[in-house]
Amino acid sequence: MADNFKRRLYILEMLKRKEDGVITIPEIIRRLSGKGFENIRNRTIERDLAQLSTEFAIGCDNSVRPFQWWWAGLESYDIPGMGRNSALSFKLSQQYLEPLLPHKSLKHLQPKFRQAKKVLSGKGKEKDRRWVNKIRVVSKALAQIQAVVSESVHDAVYEALYEEKMLQIDYLSRDDDELSQRRIHPLALIYRGITSELIICEDGQIKRFILNRIKKAKVQIQSVLIPEGFNLDHYIDENLGFPGSCELIEFKAWIDASVRQDIEETPLTKEQTIEEAGDGHIILTATLRETASLTAWILGMNEQIIVLEPEALKDKIIDLITGMVKNYQ
Repeated sequence: MADNFKRRLYILEMLKRKEDGVITIPEIIRRLSGKGFENIRNRTIERDLAQLSTEFAIGCDNSVRPFQWWWAGLESYDIPGMGRNSALSFKLSQQYLEPLLPHKSLKHLQPKFRQAKKVLSGKGKEKDRRWVNKIRVVSKALAQIQAVVSESVHDAVYEALYEEKMLQIDYLSRDDDELSQRRIHPLALIYRGITSELIICEDGQIKRFILNRIKKAKVQIQSVLIPEGFNLDHYIDENLGFPGSCELIEFKAWIDASVRQDIEETPLTKEQTIEEAGDGHIILTATLRETASLTAWILGMNEQIIVLEPEALKDKIIDLITGMVKNYQ
């Protein structure tokens, strides 16, 4: 009886939601053999699944051979059960991820979010409820509404990336008034705050397409051609600061004493150096890339920073501030 119970627990663990992949009895037997269950017959697993189906929402497609099985319920079960620390982690993840990721991407986490809510809000959980209400995830960036991406486009992009297939898309670029049909090689998908960007290769060039500007997408049978030497992390380091030059610069700036602690606690780079400049002010030096993000950070510091080097960046900031002043005159 103990073996039967353990075997059925393992079978439940193997069942995924249909969109994540079905499983067959031969595959279940193969996986069980890896857990020490030998000489299991098809009929035994059929009985196990029939018994489990009386208690749990398990789907089955018997129109194909072998039959395909999947988890069809909304609930999510964990062994051992979710504790309050895990529940809090999921609750905070929900607060942080919901403004960033599309609904389609969050769909698979919803059972965990519901389970976390149940753990933290059940009967006799008053202290847990007060505890979770004392913690918030707050973004430093201005809150904006996320651009809408159709579910069919998301599905096609995810499938193409997983299967490493080309995409046929209808794309509306920033400079065009009409949709253009394009065949592209999808390489990666990145989330930048409220914006999702598809990294692609087209005509031998690596480009970034804003996901919400893709109005239609269809997976092709042709395989993706990945440019030689393409590395996503390197690409992000070198290109996601657009429209800055992205060149490595020796950045040097005077920093007001009022934000010194912030600079020390959350450095721009691990190798940044700080020199005393009197009255608590400092001179910050760091080797980093000249990007739009750096420019935005400098402007956001207001009068608490003075760019000293490089001269080109200093002139750029002066021009931007002068232009802003003219707009208000």
